[in-house]
Amino acid sequence: MKKLILGVAVLFLIVAVPSASADPVQLWGWAFNVNGNVVGSTDRPFSAPGLPWLNSSAFDWDTGLGSLTVTYNPAAAGQYSVIGWLDHDVGSSFTDEEGTTSMQVLPVSSQIPLAAGESWEIDEPGYTFGDILANVIAGNLDNTNGIGDGEQDDVSMALGWNFALTDTQYAVLNFTASTTAPANDYYLRLLDRSDGTTVYMSSNLSIQGGTTPVPEPSSLLLAGCGLLIVWRKWRSTR
Repeated sequence: MKKLILGVAVLFLIVAVPSASADPVQLWGWAFNVNGNVVGSTDRPFSAPGLPWLNSSAFDWDTGLGSLTVTYNPAAAGQYSVIGWLDHDVGSSFTDEEGTTSMQVLPVSSQIPLAAGESWEIDEPGYTFGDILANVIAGNLDNTNGIGDGEQDDVSMALGWNFALTDTQYAVLNFTASTTAPANDYYLRLLDRSDGTTVYMSSNLSIQGGTTPVPEPSSLLLAGCGLLIVWRKWRSTR
């Protein structure tokens, strides 16, 4: 067990004590870094956080499957970033997971490369050795797989985007987790080696013109939903 610290000022303690479940796919953690503002939780059971910029109507907060849509409208020209992190547990044992990218598992003729401005990371969530969540918080995914070839452990996945907006543009970003591989997006794959349960994570970005009433997420809104958290997960009771 290892504590992961989000933020540097105020620390809140969240203790998640898992219970036994037969569900083959469960969500055990989520986070977004929206241009430096971080929000997330590992406190199961999850529910829709009620953030004005996050649409989770097509997302199952128990399994972590479906789509999360971020609408980001800063109403100012500049360079911006959004990162999404999901920690799924799949199959019979969370320590028997492996992570790969579509570039590793698909033949060259079927591969779709990273889009311009897109980044990724696969790693152990950070309860023992991974740095993925620290990188999400820092806003800088490293485009590496921290679970090496032939290894297995507890695996989580993150995808991010860097993009430019004018003062009349806004960004719509979809982050999708599915048990079916996407056909038209670069993706990350989480596989349970004992029973084959698989989750694919993909993302896409659309820059749109005009304005939208959805406000830029503020530090106040994000703090109310989990900003500056000490994360703790009791894996031994699984």
